[in-house]
Amino acid sequence: DDLSKLIGGNSLLKYVKNGSLGDVSAYVLAPQCPANYNGWAEITNEVLALIEKVTQENAIDKSKIILTGNSMGGAGTWNIALKQPELFSCIVPMSGKIKDSQENRTALAKTPIWAFVGEKDTVVNPIYSINFCEGLKNTNPEVKCTVFENAEHSDVLKLAWLDKEIGLLDWMLSQ
Repeated sequence: DDLSKLIGGNSLLKYVKNGSLGDVSAYVLAPQCPANYNGWAEITNEVLALIEKVTQENAIDKSKIILTGNSMGGAGTWNIALKQPELFSCIVPMSGKIKDSQENRTALAKTPIWAFVGEKDTVVNPIYSINFCEGLKNTNPEVKCTVFENAEHSDVLKLAWLDKEIGLLDWMLSQ
């Protein structure tokens, strides 16, 4: 319920606001999961409705909708994309958990995905994203998973966004 958390710590909104990412030529919609919910899976339909509302009200190109999130938001990225994969031009889950199943692989077989995890993450085991991406590579050549060596859970977002050699924002906007 504290909106200041959206721009604190290592957050995408913090980097957009302070200019660390340069000029971001995109709308950035950043909902906050209400405190009385345990995660995005419980309110996936509401998030999808919000995306629909914002794209309509702002004449946003619906072929260029990108979904990303970190930690609980990383799991939310996986879950929301599973519900409506055709909506997203790409997804970027960070430190998020996904069930490795054939059903989930089939759902995301055509979605460009770049997942990020920290090798030493003790909050969300990186093996979830690693195994899912490895299994998905057989049907989706547009999937990759970057594992940051010696990185913990709280390091991933900063490493993914601020390393200019990675070029995450450029990759996202090119999808």
